[in-house]
Amino acid sequence: KSGRAYGLRSMKVASKAVLATDRLAANIKRSAQTNESEDASERENSMASQKIDAVGEHIEKLETLLRARDMQILELTEQQHLTDLRIKQIQSAHVFNAKQFERL
Repeated sequence: KSGRAYGLRSMKVASKAVLATDRLAANIKRSAQTNESEDASERENSMASQKIDAVGEHIEKLETLLRARDMQILELTEQQHLTDLRIKQIQSAHVFNAKQFERL
């Protein structure tokens, strides 16, 4: 009888050892999956960071282009103002010449 009890106890211990081993294996598997997920998340974060940096650089380039365009607009506005002044001078000279011609 004692041999049988010993055998039952051994089977219970072995069964508990198997369950503990299964739980340990499941925990290791979960841990590995978590690590893979964290690695994937880190890769995604790195890629997102690179994209953000690229967008920032693109914005800087666009701002530079906008400043250059604004300078061109200012130059063209100044040229237009000078052209308008010249037109007024020519019109004034034409009126003056017309009056001089009438006096003749």
